[in-house]
Amino acid sequence: MNNALWLFTPGQVSHPFEIDINEGRFTSQISTTFHDWTGGKDKAEGHTEFASQDLATGFHVYAVQWDEVEIVWYYDGTEVWQIPNTIARARYN
Repeated sequence: MNNALWLFTPGQVSHPFEIDINEGRFTSQISTTFHDWTGGKDKAEGHTEFASQDLATGFHVYAVQWDEVEIVWYYDGTEVWQIPNTIARARYN
C-alpha cells in the first residue's frame, strides 16, 4: 500500500517545494515530509508516525495546516509533526 497525498509547486516559483501530507508505505505508517527543491536538489525533512491500528481497515483524515509561520501535519485530528515555514511561499517569478 502506498497512500500518497502531496502538494507540489509549479516549476516557475523562486523556491519550489513539496509538502507530503502522507506518503505511508505500510498500513501502520503515517509519513510526513517537507521537500525543499531550491536549486534543483531535494533537501527533505520528514517524520514517520506509527498508527495504533491498521490504516487500511477504515477511513482516516490526513491534513496539513500551512501558513507563513509554520507547517503542521495532522492525522485524525491529532497533530503528528510541525516545522517552521522558511520557504513555502509559492510566489511566481
